[in-house]
Amino acid sequence: MWFVKRQRRHYPPSRLRYEKEHPVVAVRLTREVKEVLDRVRESKSYAEVLKEVITKTLDAYKRGYDEGYREGHKKGFRETYFEVPCSICGRPMVFTARDPNWEEEKRVLYSAFKNWYHVNCLKKKREEESQLR
Repeated sequence: MWFVKRQRRHYPPSRLRYEKEHPVVAVRLTREVKEVLDRVRESKSYAEVLKEVITKTLDAYKRGYDEGYREGHKKGFRETYFEVPCSICGRPMVFTARDPNWEEEKRVLYSAFKNWYHVNCLKKKREEESQLR
């Protein structure tokens, strides 16, 4: 029995690059949605209209996501952090926690961390002390 082997078609590299950078996306619409699309597209192609809609939707989504992330981060950070001054330089060291006894915990933490310091502050303090000797 003889089989005819079908040869693959050769495409130039530019065509392959184009296909890779511009993939085809097929969409099935209901008749009603297509009629709406026909009314709104005016002189634009279907592809142009869909690109415009998708781009606007993604831009709005990204803006909303970014804004929500920033606001949530600010709110969460404001509500759940405390600062303890470095015992050497006095600049704040920031810690975070979530606890219903926030005020009591802050008092305990201030007491517990009163002798904590930045690593660089300790190095600097030791250098200054060695220069004084």
